[in-house]
Amino acid sequence: MNKVAIIPARGGSKRIPNKNIYNLHGLPLIAYTIRQAIEFGDFDAIYVNSDSGDILKCAEKYGAIPYQRPPELGVDTSRVLDVAKSQIKDIGLKEHDELALLLPTCPLRTCEDIRNAYNTFSNHGKERQVVSMTEYEKAPEQAFVVDSGSLVRQFPSGYSSRSQDHSASYRYNTAIIFSTVKIFLEQSDIVGENSIPYIMPFERSIDIDYQYQMDMVECIMGNTKNISL
Repeated sequence: MNKVAIIPARGGSKRIPNKNIYNLHGLPLIAYTIRQAIEFGDFDAIYVNSDSGDILKCAEKYGAIPYQRPPELGVDTSRVLDVAKSQIKDIGLKEHDELALLLPTCPLRTCEDIRNAYNTFSNHGKERQVVSMTEYEKAPEQAFVVDSGSLVRQFPSGYSSRSQDHSASYRYNTAIIFSTVKIFLEQSDIVGENSIPYIMPFERSIDIDYQYQMDMVECIMGNTKNISL
């Protein structure tokens, strides 16, 4: 049985050019995830899956195996699910091999998060996927849409301005997924059905998509001594 980590990293980021190799607090963004995977110490192989030669060179420099994804999966409409499934089949992983997906845009996860998520996966017999989640700051029932210039409640029947009137809701924070190849290949989306949550706090769940989030993470790293590098 193999235990393989895949770090998907597309080259064509529009909001932050070269986002995955952006110099964040002295290291390329992707280096944090590679180092956390190496520190975990139990992966048989750590791959960076990319369409970008620059990202693949950077991945190799920091200790990952570069994997060139097919050109048709190097577009911004490609799903991480499809990218990972393509690689799984191409490198010949078996049904019972174990798979981790670690997105580089969530660099504040720690090695301990990876270890705890894997322990959760193991403690449930490795029969269900484990997905890292964080709680929404506001309940989805408090959402509005703008219709013809006016605010309209998106979920009018459940709306309340009081947070305590709503149950906690969670989102996938892109930090960690543990699964088996069999479970993963049968899924139609990245989170899957009947998955087990591994809950992470807000401060380690920032998923970088915009420059202000990159700046925020850099500020956190500069003021936190316990960030796993």
